[in-house]
Amino acid sequence: MAIIDLFSKRQKRLRGEIPDVYTYDELPKTARIQIAHIMADCIGEQHYSGQGNEPEKIYEMIFNALCREYGVFQLVPQSYGVDSKFQVTSFFLETKETEKAFDVIELVFRCIEKFIAKNYQSYTRNTLVKLRPEDGVA
Repeated sequence: MAIIDLFSKRQKRLRGEIPDVYTYDELPKTARIQIAHIMADCIGEQHYSGQGNEPEKIYEMIFNALCREYGVFQLVPQSYGVDSKFQVTSFFLETKETEKAFDVIELVFRCIEKFIAKNYQSYTRNTLVKLRPEDGVA
């Protein structure tokens, strides 16, 4: 799915309310939510039980990599036992450190390219995805 240039966005741009220059010192909540939707749509959800849960494995890899790099056991305080998808998504949405939010984006899209895009046919046998990897990355 392509980015939609909605009427409200065009109007804000015409009024000069949307800056033309990207800033990297903050990542607005709305952008985080949109990115979280893209992540979930690309990684998808397990379709059949009994088979390996590929989406959970991907979130687990991301979760484990972040925990190891940050020297923590969990990304979200007081959430032991909560699945990796929740941990990664909640951390991404709530962290005050913009660079760490970009860490999540980078790792997620690396995994999408490496584990989903390269094996898309086999990945989608047991996984429901809403967005093709190349569309999500774009």
